[in-house]
Amino acid sequence: RLFAESVRIRMAEMSVATLPADARFTASFGVAERAGDETAESVHYRADAALYQAKDAGRDRVRASSADG
Repeated sequence: RLFAESVRIRMAEMSVATLPADARFTASFGVAERAGDETAESVHYRADAALYQAKDAGRDRVRASSADG
């Protein structure tokens, strides 16, 4: 989660010469940490669900999924 937050913040601070000065990037992330013998598919599913939770909450968000629900 901390890595995703740092990327999100850095992206918001970026400027692009071809865009208006007040334009900024936003990014939403869903993150999940593998638990025990959880499959990669399950981790991916949880991260994807967390991403949709972040998008539903508005722009520029990070949401984490826990293996216990």
